[in-house]
Amino acid sequence: VKLLVPLKDDHAFTRLVDCFDFCKNWHQLMAKPASGRELDLTALNGLRAVSMFWVILGHTLSYIIWIGGIAYPARLITPNNMNMVLKNWFISIYAGGFFAVDTFFFLSGLLVAFIASREIAKAKWRRPVTARSEMFFWAAYVVNRFLRLLPTFAAVLFFFWKIAPSLSSSPIWKLNWDQHSKDCSKYWWSDLFFLNNFFPVGNPADGLAPTTCVGGTWYLAVDMQLYIFVAPVIIAAWHHGLYLKPLLRFRKAVSTGASCTMIVLSIGLAAYTTIKRDVWLQYFGEGNFYYYYVKPWIRAPPYILGLLLGLVFHDFTNEEVGKKRLAHLKKNIPSWVWVSLFGLSLSILCLLVFPISTYYDTDHEIPPITTTHSAGWDRDAVIVYNTFKFFAWGLALFLLVLPTCLGRLSLVTEILGGHIWAPLAKLTYGAYLIHMLYPQALLTSTDATTFYYHTSHTLGMWLVFTVGSYFFAFVLYMVVEAPFGALQKFMMQPAARSSKRLKRKLTDVQPHIQDERVISGLSHRSEGATPRPNVPL
Repeated sequence: VKLLVPLKDDHAFTRLVDCFDFCKNWHQLMAKPASGRELDLTALNGLRAVSMFWVILGHTLSYIIWIGGIAYPARLITPNNMNMVLKNWFISIYAGGFFAVDTFFFLSGLLVAFIASREIAKAKWRRPVTARSEMFFWAAYVVNRFLRLLPTFAAVLFFFWKIAPSLSSSPIWKLNWDQHSKDCSKYWWSDLFFLNNFFPVGNPADGLAPTTCVGGTWYLAVDMQLYIFVAPVIIAAWHHGLYLKPLLRFRKAVSTGASCTMIVLSIGLAAYTTIKRDVWLQYFGEGNFYYYYVKPWIRAPPYILGLLLGLVFHDFTNEEVGKKRLAHLKKNIPSWVWVSLFGLSLSILCLLVFPISTYYDTDHEIPPITTTHSAGWDRDAVIVYNTFKFFAWGLALFLLVLPTCLGRLSLVTEILGGHIWAPLAKLTYGAYLIHMLYPQALLTSTDATTFYYHTSHTLGMWLVFTVGSYFFAFVLYMVVEAPFGALQKFMMQPAARSSKRLKRKLTDVQPHIQDERVISGLSHRSEGATPRPNVPL
């Protein structure tokens, strides 16, 4: 197009065409993130990518069991089959994959607070805070988020709704994808408007809800709802004292207090729901999916803790007092304290994950994967676990990410902050959207039932699902995600006025100063105050 219509580089049409430049988008994907800063957030890339691998691992076993065994329930109770594997310690690694979603919530909250705070700080330098400017800021905050997420989401939904069903013709394929198409016809709007954790409504008796179009996207709905209704309150309190003059002096205390109040309310609602709805451990579709597992007021603690850490991180890099505190932390707190925090965080994470296997270890003929009786835990243990598990996971991540990003755990920072994680982190959104539908397509295209559990077979399928999901996420990124992301930036940031362009031309002998760049791969390439979720479920 540029050859056919030669125009200047700063022409609007040229900039529009550049949004779809394959080479430019490739270099953006493979760009090496900046590292070695006083506050190094590149370790979040590795944390997000590893969490995505864990999500796929958990769904690998559940898909093998359900698609490969639900029609043959006798295979589940054969002593050498799934009944055996559910009682082994390593089932915790598969079943604990739901905690990876809480890692995404934590990272999402951290990046939302950090990037939104940076935009608020810039705005304060440009103009005074007025009711009109703040209304415009928060409106753009919401609208940009929708514009950033919808193109990729809509592309995946359309493909698996209208195109995928025609790609095979086996009996199990037709049975599965005909039902999938019916679900899409009914509930596509619920997915695209991020309401699928409320609609369709679940069964009051067991909390099971009809499936929608794109599996697992309840996570995006919860993240969007926390982004719209929780994050602005905490961020506005931190920076503006909720726009109340008497609170302005104590704005950070107000924000912290509001955050703690929300966390306490969330823990209380988790306890209430667990008791009222008789919620047991959530895996393989048991527990209470609709009323407990996918509700924002239950999953909020990791997100809120991430918000608080993101606000603290911004203060460390923006305000002089914060910079002094950062230097003080690094200089005066001994290394053994940071190592102790790291050890404590790992201990909490392990205590949350590995006891899960004891829940399934019973003498009952059928393991408790679809029922609430015969579990290896008593009722009180389940109530305590379901009440505090999300808060405890968020707290452990807080203790882990703080010293890692401050550079006090150099080995952890080097491992998780390596360049290899940056492109994988950028592909996480697409991989998350695809990672449930792609295995579904593979397993329903033939009779791939698993008669016996083999770790090598399960890990092999996990590798296939992971590579396939990321391959199609790459295609999706190059064709939809990156172009439309650049197009959104182009639309929201119009070209500079001609007078400014003339000024740049007159001073082009001076060294070029690049604009500050968002750390590569940390916020789904969000611009301004519109960070995207760290997906993932």
